[in-house]
Amino acid sequence: MKPDGQKTMSETLGHWRPRFWVSGIDPNDLEILLSSITDWNDWYIAWAQMGKAHEELGDEAVANGHIVTAAEAYVRAAMYYHFGQFMFFHQPARKEEGVRRRVELYRKAAPYLSPPATEVQIPFEGGFIPGYLRLANSGEQGPCVIMLPGADSAKEQLYAFENVLLARGLSTLGIDGPGQGITRYTMSMRPDYDKAVTAAVDFLSGVPSVDSSRLAVCGTSFGGHLAVRSAAAETRLKASVTVGGFYDLSGWEGFSDLMKNNLTFLFGKSDWSEAAEFAKGFTLEGLVGRVKCPLLVIHGKKDRIFPTEGAYRIAQEATSPVTLKVFEEGNHVCNNIPYRYRPLVADWIKDTLK
Repeated sequence: MKPDGQKTMSETLGHWRPRFWVSGIDPNDLEILLSSITDWNDWYIAWAQMGKAHEELGDEAVANGHIVTAAEAYVRAAMYYHFGQFMFFHQPARKEEGVRRRVELYRKAAPYLSPPATEVQIPFEGGFIPGYLRLANSGEQGPCVIMLPGADSAKEQLYAFENVLLARGLSTLGIDGPGQGITRYTMSMRPDYDKAVTAAVDFLSGVPSVDSSRLAVCGTSFGGHLAVRSAAAETRLKASVTVGGFYDLSGWEGFSDLMKNNLTFLFGKSDWSEAAEFAKGFTLEGLVGRVKCPLLVIHGKKDRIFPTEGAYRIAQEATSPVTLKVFEEGNHVCNNIPYRYRPLVADWIKDTLK
């Protein structure tokens, strides 16, 4: 449906403003953007212009041999295009342009990152799942974390979170699974998403610098739900983390128009009715008890998208060792307190995969 511009902009900022900051958007740039955008139809254009400016900073840095500066600028540019398009469902052409520019810009940053991000194609059902592998210790075998984006995020947005894991000696493999990121244009989200994670585990088993006996999966928001589903199906995973995930989508009728549009796009459906029916397949009922590895469940008490009750239910139904942490002040994915939840995740995974 056609969005109410002011309502959409207000909801976008209300839910995700902290996420802009933790993903690399400069707070000063954000204030400039928000003061200049008066019409929702102008949202993408303004963000894209800012992204282009940061891309030019990256190009200039490369020309001068300043690769660290270039990497930082290109990642920022990718994130500006990402947030320009991420809730822009009513203009599909511009949305796709923003997605593809995000992919292009992160690809420019990838070789200059520390550690670098190696673009990989994971074989999957006659095609492939795109991803980025970043090795914490390329000279020796070590643990690796498969990182799953949410409904409206992508592998490129995982960069800042990956850095927290990498600093603790944990390699990362961020992927765009079915329906996510650039993969949305070749396949839609599906309840058996775990097959894509199994493909990622198969792929990592062939990477010399990765100890395939020490693999974890970590997901945020919708990706948190998928991390639990994947651990229930893939026994080679030795740890699973859900941050801000959900137990099921039974609250569909209570979702805002923006959230319904978000999930409808993710599912590749034509309208809310189709999407609501498809959403019934995303439930952890009967699955949580199948998870054999240790499970970390993190949620924010102030999450207005996925209720805290889902986190409690996951913890209650777990039969493997489970750690539950609900932050009283946390919003959705606890993006307003990244300094609390991200180190917790990284340290827990490191300790679990010893």
